[in-house]
Amino acid sequence: MDDNIFSRSSLAKVIVEPNSTTEKLKFGHLEILEELGRGAVGVVYKVLQMNLNRIIAVKEMDKSCLSKEDVLRFRTEGKTVAKLKHPNIVRVIDFQETEEAYFLYMDFIDGQTLDVYWQEHRIGWLELADLFIQICDAIHHAHNREIVHRDLKPANVMMSQKGRAYIMDFGLAKVMNNQKRLTKMGAIMGTPEYMPPEQAQGGDIDHRADIYSLGAILYEGLCGQPCFSASTSLALIMKIVREEPIPPKEINPDVPSELQEICLKALSKKREDRYQSAEDMRLDLQNYLNDATEYNKPVMDSCDDADKSQANMRASQASKKRRRVKTKRTRARKNLATSQHGEAENTPPAKPLNKEKVPELSQSQIGDLTPKDMRKIKNSVGRRSRQSRKRHSQKLWQIISLILIVLILILIAKQ
Repeated sequence: MDDNIFSRSSLAKVIVEPNSTTEKLKFGHLEILEELGRGAVGVVYKVLQMNLNRIIAVKEMDKSCLSKEDVLRFRTEGKTVAKLKHPNIVRVIDFQETEEAYFLYMDFIDGQTLDVYWQEHRIGWLELADLFIQICDAIHHAHNREIVHRDLKPANVMMSQKGRAYIMDFGLAKVMNNQKRLTKMGAIMGTPEYMPPEQAQGGDIDHRADIYSLGAILYEGLCGQPCFSASTSLALIMKIVREEPIPPKEINPDVPSELQEICLKALSKKREDRYQSAEDMRLDLQNYLNDATEYNKPVMDSCDDADKSQANMRASQASKKRRRVKTKRTRARKNLATSQHGEAENTPPAKPLNKEKVPELSQSQIGDLTPKDMRKIKNSVGRRSRQSRKRHSQKLWQIISLILIVLILILIAKQ
């Protein structure tokens, strides 16, 4: 790559209208075609690499907006994904650093993120199972190389025009057995809706955290809604730690029992009860796929003719739920941000994303909860434990008292 490309501070300031008819921008062998997504500290561009005549994606991160931890994570993403060679993982081509920015060169995937794909497509149960077989296989490949993604969610899965799934955004990836920590103990990193209890409490995690996230994504595919939702991140984390998910069949009776069983096993609170590898989860999905007889029917349209009208109605409701959930997440995150800055709680919802663009650059880090929030979570869990022990102790004394009364009555009767 040319060392002097993108020499100005930020292309985000140059490209204002991606669909403009003005002369296209060229830097060395690269021609900027359009902006794909934009986040708080970075932008992703669709770029033509003219010397090789191929389309690539370039993620740019402005140094002036990055903390030391952000810089380390960005470098980690480049080095981490460069080790992964798998047909379902977005390939990193190159990493570059200039005086004012960092650049990550990746394969361009012509498609949509999974959350958008689900809103616009009705897929069959077997197609859903096949999709997760691809994802599980990719995650197992990463785990075999001691890499934990830590931020698996629909927005970090790209769906190509041909229906192939690609895992992307390893910005929060953890290399197992690595002594260098990018986050302090107790810090909560990731997206709350898809993180396991141990990650939500700021504890140490291993590859089974990704297994839980796979279960959370599968749950959303089965039900059309996340397994847990709340108005704030703190309330959501409390639910993740304390509550069990509603079985998918109670929300959508058409869900196959086999897929429900796979999903709930992956969502187990204790990591010892989950699948111990993504490969084990993939094998169960493959067994379901092999045993099933129907294929490529709409998700909510797998029932008898007499019930098809109700099934279609549930399909429409599931699609609407996904749209409402996306709006609620946007509002919840904005409310959380405004509350941290002392602003009013009833802040108007954020401006919706322009649907003509690819969704904005994923921002993996939601920020650390405050120590006060962490104490609330731990105190709540501890309080429930103490209350349980107290109730158990009271019942035990009641039983002992009853036995003593019976013995006294027996002695009195003998006299």
